[in-house]
Amino acid sequence: MVLLLAAVGFLPPADSLAQSAPTDTTALSLDQAIEYGLKNAVSTREAQRIIANAEQRKREAISRGYPQVSAAVGYTNYPSLPISLIPSEFTGGPPGGEPLEVQFGTPHNASAKAEVSQLVIDGAYFLGVKATKMLVNVEVERTKLSEIDLRHNITQSYYSGLIANLQVQSVQRNLDLVKKLAGETRAYLDAGFVEEIEADRLDRAVAELGISLNSALRDQSFSHDMLRYYMNMELSQPIRLTDRLDSLLLTDALSGQEGFSPENRQEYKLLLLQEETNQMNVRYNRNLFLPTLTAFASYEQQAQRQEFNFFDGDQPWFEIAVVGFNLNIPIFDGFYKRSLLEQAELQLEGVRLQQESVGMALQLEVSRARSNYLSTADRLTSLQQSRDLAEKIYNVTQVKYREGVGSSLELNTALQDFQNAEDQYIAGMYQLLIARTDLKKALGKYPTNDPR
Repeated sequence: MVLLLAAVGFLPPADSLAQSAPTDTTALSLDQAIEYGLKNAVSTREAQRIIANAEQRKREAISRGYPQVSAAVGYTNYPSLPISLIPSEFTGGPPGGEPLEVQFGTPHNASAKAEVSQLVIDGAYFLGVKATKMLVNVEVERTKLSEIDLRHNITQSYYSGLIANLQVQSVQRNLDLVKKLAGETRAYLDAGFVEEIEADRLDRAVAELGISLNSALRDQSFSHDMLRYYMNMELSQPIRLTDRLDSLLLTDALSGQEGFSPENRQEYKLLLLQEETNQMNVRYNRNLFLPTLTAFASYEQQAQRQEFNFFDGDQPWFEIAVVGFNLNIPIFDGFYKRSLLEQAELQLEGVRLQQESVGMALQLEVSRARSNYLSTADRLTSLQQSRDLAEKIYNVTQVKYREGVGSSLELNTALQDFQNAEDQYIAGMYQLLIARTDLKKALGKYPTNDPR
């Protein structure tokens, strides 16, 4: 890492890449970019919506235990009262005689009723309430996965933007230098000191570097667009990345990370919560076999009138009051509840098997990410040495060319070698940064906030 920082020393601060940026440019450090993304990303708002929905489901379950109060007002009109047949012997007639046709009731009937019921005993209810409270916690932990992905994507995009800035600067520096050499060579050509082919070769190098610069600028624009996309920022908003590559590369991703446990990962924490939830579900289904007790009370007033005069205070209303309870004792339901219980037990077993599989997979992911990070760091050291050597050769070739003991062909070849070595080195820095973010994610080191 010391050699790496020495190599990065040729880089100026990232903010020098935007000296001509407009005054409304948004300056962003990595932490500021992540903070902006967490506040504005669609995934954040979606997480809040999911948690709010889980909260409402919890309230729905709790509401069953509150007193249930209802009221009803009814009115019935009989344009023609129903006829009932009464045996003739009921009125003193002979047995088997013609039944009498009679009408009971009144044409106008009204009622007003209020009823209240209260769940008294239901073991499944209380476990159901606990389960819905745990469901909220599960959704909170699940939404943290999207936050981790968002942090990871913004971090990688930010690194991509810094590397793109560096690539533009590298090509621009070499282009300016070759343009200067090409101008000097043209002056020597006019003075008759060099052949025209020498100037043509440098002009060709200028053209090729110009193409490379345009490509680097397009890559820079796209990398900034990707960062704005993950932050949910307007793509037209100019941004300036303020973090320095040397300070970012200084961080050692392996420092203090030797003891990894699957519990460090949000995915495994979620499985532990799901296991607890499934255990609660098993208990809930067992309690479905227990009796339930509900108390109720109702009060009703009725009126039967020959005319529609229910608002006449002098006419009577008849009261009915009822108080009671219902005890529901499950006896046999065709093994329906037994099937639900066995499903819950199988789901619990499935979560435990998933924990075992995911735990091993997470260990393997950490091992692979750690190995990739170390290999990338070693490769970057080699790329740095190649780049330094190519730069040394290029500088010596420039001196020889200016002193007239070197050719433009030799200079152009040294320039291409140096540019290629520098491109590979810059790509190596990006790969190291990405490998570090992958290792950080694998180790479960991205912080999370409670989205509630």
